Amino acid sequence: MRYFFIPLFFCSLFLSSCNSTSSSAKSCQRLRLTISEDPSTLDPRKGGDALSSHLHFMLFEGLTKLHEDGSVSPAQCTDFHVSPDKKTYTFYLGKTKWSDGMPVTSYDFEKAWKAILSPSFPAPNAHLLYPILLAEEAKKGLVPLQDVGIHAPDPQTLIIKLSHPTPYFLSLISFCVFFPIPVHIEAAHSDWSFHSGKYFVSNGPFVLSEWKHNNELLLTKNQQYHQADQTRLDAIHLSIIGSSITAYQLYQSGEIDLIGEPFSSIPLDVQSHLENQKEIIVSPSAATTFITFNTLEFPFSNENLRKAFSLAINRAAISETGEAAFCAVPPSLKNYQHKVFYTDGQLEEAKALFAKGLEELNVSKKELEESLTYLYYHTEISHKVAQLLQQQWLEHLGVQVKLGITDRKNHMDCIARKKHVFAQTLYRAQYADPVNILDRFRNKENIKNYSSWENKEFQKLLEDSFLTSGEERNDTLYKAERLLLEKAVIAPLFHLNLCYLTKPYVGNVEFSPVGGMFLERLSIEPHASK
Repeated sequence: MRYFFIPLFFCSLFLSSCNSTSSSAKSCQRLRLTISEDPSTLDPRKGGDALSSHLHFMLFEGLTKLHEDGSVSPAQCTDFHVSPDKKTYTFYLGKTKWSDGMPVTSYDFEKAWKAILSPSFPAPNAHLLYPILLAEEAKKGLVPLQDVGIHAPDPQTLIIKLSHPTPYFLSLISFCVFFPIPVHIEAAHSDWSFHSGKYFVSNGPFVLSEWKHNNELLLTKNQQYHQADQTRLDAIHLSIIGSSITAYQLYQSGEIDLIGEPFSSIPLDVQSHLENQKEIIVSPSAATTFITFNTLEFPFSNENLRKAFSLAINRAAISETGEAAFCAVPPSLKNYQHKVFYTDGQLEEAKALFAKGLEELNVSKKELEESLTYLYYHTEISHKVAQLLQQQWLEHLGVQVKLGITDRKNHMDCIARKKHVFAQTLYRAQYADPVNILDRFRNKENIKNYSSWENKEFQKLLEDSFLTSGEERNDTLYKAERLLLEKAVIAPLFHLNLCYLTKPYVGNVEFSPVGGMFLERLSIEPHASK
């Protein structure tokens, strides 16, 4: 069996990494994880999925850092200044270094951010930079990159000009898309992020010591990291195991120390028997599984049909992995969290809207069924949810929906190119503000606006939210969320809870307020290992 090879392969690598530090091999702390597949990219500018993002946080660091309590502190910068109009941020970098000993400079940030805004650069999260002056115009090719409000006057200073005040800006730039890239490496080695070796350098808590594609990765402590003395782990060993059942078996046998999203999922039948186990940790996540309707294509260009399919869902019956979602923005991101926009059981209204939609489209139910293929990518949870939805739509609306299943990469490519009719997917917050979710639907060109929906009233509400604060801002964002759901652009299904299993000897587990886990301060207590 393949996984018996894993500990043997990395044994020499791990001991070598320990011997290269001041710690003895006996005191080395190694965390063993499984991941379901190769990361899609280790270039933080190009990431768009949760797994890759978590690896970016292990390997890189930005100007600011988000903490478990939601606070933000300087990271690669030592200080910053905000202008009175709150539209200019000046960051002063510390004397931090890349893992090869070269200094991290403001040019590394400027180059990384401007590359993202190049019209031809593949960056799924480019829209996160749009609060920056002329950033959106540059991405659309309307202005040159040199006009964008990103300027490094010297190696230690970075000046960012915004198009409008952005209350969450310091939290926003703590996300991995804003991490720097090593300019001195990329200039000569454009493929630096595809392989381990001397050309892959990082500025975060860990370095990439080995990457055996589709098999395993080894991260080791970055001795050049400016807070290396606070990094307790010496190594993180990630085995690529496609089966959640196999990953759980490895955990049970003591070969793995921790399993859970986004690294590897826990089998559903296992989760249902874990409630009383001391090893389980459940953490709320600012993430939501939802249905995206393609509003530009038949038949879900019809608003009433979208509403019918949304109201016909019994969310309580499919939310065993989280909290049934009756709103679009995860409650943990907003102060108006107890407000919901609809409830389960609106079946009569759903049937009436369904009949009205068919009439407006001038099609029969049979003709409609020929176009209805519901897309999702294969995980145990998404497969079960898709089957339940198929059953509910048949029972509540009398319509037979076909299911289309594929792998995650092809699925995401399909919905990003708007080649779907309707599809199951999820969004995860990258910073702690409702705008992070709502802004994805501001422009139909946004690669993450899978519904291709655009509305001037909605855009105006988002613009107003930048100019207000407190209860007035909360009310504005509430109106924007209500409009999104009134138009049935998406159908939220459930807000995710992240479920982890950790061995008793794994200590100092910390969670991000937007979901996920901080690993640099995690520790492995003495125990009898295999």
